[in-house]
Amino acid sequence: MPVTGVYTWTQTDCTVELSIPLKGASLKNVDVYLADTFLKVNYHPFLLEIDLLRRVNNSRSKALSKNGHLVLVLMKMHKEQWESIEFVGDEDTVKKRRSDAIAKHTAEMKEVHEKAKEKKVEEGRMVLRQQMDLEQAERHHIDMAKEKEKRDAEAELYAAFEGSENGGGKSITNVTDLVGEEDHAILGATTQQATKNSKQNDDFSEQSLGGTNKVSSKSNAKIFSSITCIDECVPQSEKINAENNIRLKIAQSSELKKIDGLTMSINAPRSAVKATFKYTPRLFKTPSRESTISQEELFIIKNRPFLKTNLLLNKDGLDISDADPLWLKTKGDEFYCCGDFLSAVHAYSSALACDKSMVQALSNRAACYIHLGEPSLCIKDCTQVLKWCDDSENDDELRKKMLVRRGAASCQLGDYGGCLKDYEVATNIKSLSTNIELRNDLLVVRQIAEADALKCDADELLSQGNSEEALVLYNKTIDAVPTFVRALSNRGICFMTIGNMSDCIGDCSTIIDLLNESSREAQDGELNSFRFQQFGFNLIPSKNSEEWRLCLTKALSRRGIAKAQLQEFEGALKDLREALNQVNTENCKDREDLEKDICAIQKMAKDHVTEP
Repeated sequence: MPVTGVYTWTQTDCTVELSIPLKGASLKNVDVYLADTFLKVNYHPFLLEIDLLRRVNNSRSKALSKNGHLVLVLMKMHKEQWESIEFVGDEDTVKKRRSDAIAKHTAEMKEVHEKAKEKKVEEGRMVLRQQMDLEQAERHHIDMAKEKEKRDAEAELYAAFEGSENGGGKSITNVTDLVGEEDHAILGATTQQATKNSKQNDDFSEQSLGGTNKVSSKSNAKIFSSITCIDECVPQSEKINAENNIRLKIAQSSELKKIDGLTMSINAPRSAVKATFKYTPRLFKTPSRESTISQEELFIIKNRPFLKTNLLLNKDGLDISDADPLWLKTKGDEFYCCGDFLSAVHAYSSALACDKSMVQALSNRAACYIHLGEPSLCIKDCTQVLKWCDDSENDDELRKKMLVRRGAASCQLGDYGGCLKDYEVATNIKSLSTNIELRNDLLVVRQIAEADALKCDADELLSQGNSEEALVLYNKTIDAVPTFVRALSNRGICFMTIGNMSDCIGDCSTIIDLLNESSREAQDGELNSFRFQQFGFNLIPSKNSEEWRLCLTKALSRRGIAKAQLQEFEGALKDLREALNQVNTENCKDREDLEKDICAIQKMAKDHVTEP
């Protein structure tokens, strides 16, 4: 239970200053909550709650640390002097005033968060727009550069041909002058081959015509033959792109349409052909070999019923890790030995998907379900294995193991009668393994089953209002099994019903001690055996589980009410507040009931103090 903190305060017309000694508490563990009329400071183990007399501006207030003190400077909403710092009123008024302040502060914080979220989204949009503008400018720059380069290339090409015709410029003597360096690089290899073939019959001729050199018809033919001759070593896509570029440049220039009366004739590109190859269908993924034909035929004969379900032979199977059940079971065993029970369950399930008859994988998966706290699934797997054992009638060791596991799972569900039946059948099975430990467990299970039967009878009597007879049966149950938490809890109800608050407090304290133990070392007699701890017979709920929290909440609340009846108000409030901390925040009804009990006990304490 938290201790109420102390503080000192001073004020001016505009501010209120509180000084809170931290008493060794670390600053990182200090939590300050400030609404306009409510202040809460939590610094373990102290808690300070103040309902302020007037409203303050929580957005302008601040917290400082000075010489081991937490200094809070609260800004007043109006310039005035306060008579006191705390608001005084009846309980309902204070509670309503505090809830209104908290609700208002929550709404303000929600609005601030929404504005921050909207601002973040708007900043993201602005950054995106800026990035798009940059990319657009970059694309525009690249387009302009390409356009300029294109104009320069065209101008150079036109100037070259104009000079060639007028006799004052350079002559076109190779493919580079005609189509440019880029396309010539693609067709370089084929051009050399075409030039080599042309040299066998044609040569350049130089004729003097007015002092100007000119390309002959044969040389023009050589140029165009080198362009249109595409060697097979060049990829087809590059051939087509190169030819298209050449035709485009030639079509753009009217000067190239006819040179010395020679009309160009460019061959059409070759048509593409798609070839498909079909292979003989094969069951196995490995290449066919004559040396393995007999082995494959023998495998098909032995496993014909499982060929359709075997993923290793299915076309959708990936590798051995997805298809071989023995490999998957081995991986599951490795996960189990390492304590990774969830991965082991996945591995065993995959193995069973490949081969449903793999009983060992089903048996091991049942063991994993016990460790994962899934007793219903464990019982289902054990029952399937036992059906297989009944059909085979030759595996007593496996049958005994499955009976023990199903019995342990029944205990986890609270079915002690079913557990006792499985253990009795398993003990009577003769096998190679010793039955000493199993017989010891059978004694424990029988003891618990008898105690559970007594508890069921006592529960029925208690529901009928016969508390005294139920108390007798609960005493016998707890004498047989002292750590039976449910029996202790119900006996506490009996003590409270008949007005024996001291014994009720004793039973509740025993339950709280058992639940708070980190291990089961406090159990008595045979109940402290290793195998009892290993299987767990569900007498004490697992720590921090939902059932554990429920039992602890009931014990604390009942002990608090019993203490209040004995006028131990401080201890009662401590127990009820601790029970309130254990209740889930989503369980509004239980929290409201506990808060009402706390308010009622506080009122009882005040009335008790004011009595003469």
